[in-house]
Amino acid sequence: MKLFMPGENLKIFKRYQVEQKINKIEAIFPGRIQMCPLDFNAFEFGVPNGGGYGLPIELDNYIKIEKSDFEEFNIAKGKDILVKHYYYLMKEIFSINGNYSITIKLDSIVEQHFGLGSSASIAAAICFLFNYMFDNAISQNELVEIIANNYVEIYKNKLTYGMTTGVSLHSILRGEFVIVSNYAKLIYSKKMPKDYKVILIDTKLKRDDMDKPENMEQINRSKQLDLEFKKFRSDIFLMEIIPELNNDNWQLLFEKNNIFQQNGGQLAVIESYENNGELIKNILNKFKSVDDLMVGVTSVGPTMFVITKDEARIVDYCNSINLEYKIYNISDGIKIIGDK
Repeated sequence: MKLFMPGENLKIFKRYQVEQKINKIEAIFPGRIQMCPLDFNAFEFGVPNGGGYGLPIELDNYIKIEKSDFEEFNIAKGKDILVKHYYYLMKEIFSINGNYSITIKLDSIVEQHFGLGSSASIAAAICFLFNYMFDNAISQNELVEIIANNYVEIYKNKLTYGMTTGVSLHSILRGEFVIVSNYAKLIYSKKMPKDYKVILIDTKLKRDDMDKPENMEQINRSKQLDLEFKKFRSDIFLMEIIPELNNDNWQLLFEKNNIFQQNGGQLAVIESYENNGELIKNILNKFKSVDDLMVGVTSVGPTMFVITKDEARIVDYCNSINLEYKIYNISDGIKIIGDK
């Protein structure tokens, strides 16, 4: 694992000579639910791979970037080096000589490795806003490619190239449910109906190496379990789920996801938690056969998600076993709330 500091090891494929149009911009940006990768065996540090599917959820994440006489970073302790990494990345890409002030306030639920894509959402917000300030010189797909190939995680107060699928970036930038292939290539996207709600359940479970960017034991087991199952999963998406989504039918996705959660590489994710993931399995089994409901672990957990139009039954269940939960709306992506 190679560790480095902000401004180092940047991957610059192209530089853009464009004029800045906006000096100050403010926005609210979402988190994301990543439901399951498509190919665990494609995971690679520093290369966007593995694919997957997911959607953005509304969080109270706030960001402001403005031209300044000096560099200033106002964000929760420990996240500043992450912000600086993407700040220096965009300065290099746009050949910027001036200084900027960046302020970020994160929703109270956002924690590192809580499963809501905090690192990716910060990256998407910073790069999206800089691109907006420079007249959207970079296309959305190009922006995803730039961020994904420079995606980092924090470890021991330094940076290391992490693993990313591109699901977070596409869903946050597009404000849609997305299906993504290897190299962060978008396969499919669609707005999920707003009458669905997302319930996040805090399982409070622990696993080994939660202080590290990735759990290598779990990753290796996921790859082994996914050797055959990935073919089944990909075939179902191509031949069944996407055609049904084109007909505005979400039910098949919900049903198949509930199968994907307890098979292949995702099973290793669940079983990496204490008591072999028994609590997660119990929740999955409780709701896996309920119509018009999708349940699973977001990213590598420990947070679980439930997508449903009927929150009451989930709330009652959580209350019955003393699990904390919060209910969220599906997001339309990054929302600009002011610029000048």
